[in-house]
Amino acid sequence: MIYGVQFSTDSRDRREKLEKFRSMREARRWLEEVGPLGIGEQFAPDNGHRYIRRLYELYGRLPAGEALIDLMQEVRAADRETALARHVRHEGDDVTTPRAA
Repeated sequence: MIYGVQFSTDSRDRREKLEKFRSMREARRWLEEVGPLGIGEQFAPDNGHRYIRRLYELYGRLPAGEALIDLMQEVRAADRETALARHVRHEGDDVTTPRAA
């Protein structure tokens, strides 16, 4: 399954968003919405922080139930989506940039 993760370069914003895609074409469209290669615009002219989007391929199931609660404690995430996004980033294969043929 292909997942998209969006996170901020600002260390004070620890939330991450997770999107699930059925095709690479759909995932690439989502990636490019914020900017080239998933790198968004600066939040403000005097602030270099921005949103970054990455694509990951992960085989298997995402944690649920007790395993999800353990994951949330392990990665110190207050919400389910951030914990799952961090799991995908850690366990998945980064497929943001196309592979050379």
